[in-house]
Amino acid sequence: GDHSWEPSLAGCNTTACHNGALTSVTDNSRQTTFKTLLTTLESKLKTAGLLDATNAPVKGTYTTEEAAALYNYVWLKDDRSNGVHNFPYLERLLTNSIAVLP
Repeated sequence: GDHSWEPSLAGCNTTACHNGALTSVTDNSRQTTFKTLLTTLESKLKTAGLLDATNAPVKGTYTTEEAAALYNYVWLKDDRSNGVHNFPYLERLLTNSIAVLP
């Protein structure tokens, strides 16, 4: 397939190319779900003291699960794709990250 990184799905057969993992640009429900989960994770990370008021990671010693949840948040926030690529995986990643925090 064409991986020119153009912001268009024109010509990409999501079934053959990405096996259904690529979310349609018009599938706002998945993007809304992704943003909601990311916001929930952000809130829990702040409550746990892993993020400061500006959403920057707080230096410290954390459990493996806390460090993984913080890493996942920073990675997915910085990615800025809003869950467009492989939504089922990212949804599970966010759900699991939320579950390990108090």
